[in-house]
Amino acid sequence: MTIGEAQSCAAIYATVQAITTDGVLLRLDGENAASAPARRLESYSPSIGERVLALGFAAGPVVLGKIV
Repeated sequence: MTIGEAQSCAAIYATVQAITTDGVLLRLDGENAASAPARRLESYSPSIGERVLALGFAAGPVVLGKIV
């Protein structure tokens, strides 16, 4: 894949609502309910209540890490 063929994505700000075996449940800014499970980077260990930055892809969001 070349840079020109790369899939577009969008930055997502959210709060961690729960951690499951399927992924991290996020409440996206402006939403009232938790989203479907999101994947995360291996280097990030989520905690409930943390503000996070994720990238939204067609296949689902990927949590990059905690906002400090």
